[in-house]
This record gives sequence, structure tokens and C-alpha cells, in this order.
Amino acid sequence: MIYKESTLKVMDNSGARIIKCIDTLSKKKYQTYGTIIKGVITHLRWKRRKYSKVKRKSKYQILILHSHSNKKSKTLYQTKFTQNYGLPLSIQNKPYATRIKAKLPQQFRFSKFFKLITISGGLIF
Repeated sequence: MIYKESTLKVMDNSGARIIKCIDTLSKKKYQTYGTIIKGVITHLRWKRRKYSKVKRKSKYQILILHSHSNKKSKTLYQTKFTQNYGLPLSIQNKPYATRIKAKLPQQFRFSKFFKLITISGGLIF
């Protein structure tokens, strides 16, 4: 579950390392994976600081990829992850990354972020 002031790790090659949530865009108390929040990048990767596509202390829209909460799907499967992971998005809701390092939940097949499946390691069923 992701609240305000929660930290998320980044699992792509955009150059960011840690994101801090500053606002949730919906009226829900907490957010789970597949939703968009507003966040600030607090740390950058050491080797990619000069060439990173994102800047430190800048506000971005963040897509939550993994969250540390149970979520039941329509087929009654529960998915629970060990960490909170996010992905920075541009103004047009396109990812800065060209590669995602982990597998994504199956819900992304039926969302507008279908492109993420092709640049990720696969799907979790």
C-alpha cells in the first residue's frame, strides 16, 4: 500500500533510484499497482548521473508497478510483492525507460500501458 511520503524503488534504466510519493491522484487512502501518483526523485544511480533522462528533485508522474499489498484479481488469485516499485512517466504518460528489469502483473495486459509488457521481462500470472 502506498500512502503519501512513501518511498518506492525504480526498476528501469531511466537513471533514477528512489522515488518519494507526494500526492495520490485519486481520493483513495492508499494506492496499489497499476495506478498513477505524483512523486519526486530523491536519489539517482551513481554511474548514470551525468546521462540520466530524469533529474533529481523534479516532480514526475509515477506508475506503480509493484506494491507491498494483497490484491485479488477476477480469477481470485492474490498477488503480493516484497517491495514497492515505480516507473517515472513523461507528460504524455510514456515511460522514460527502454528496459524494465522485472516481471509485471497480468493486469497490465488490459490497460493503456500495454507497451510496458514488451520492454519488461514478462508477466506474472
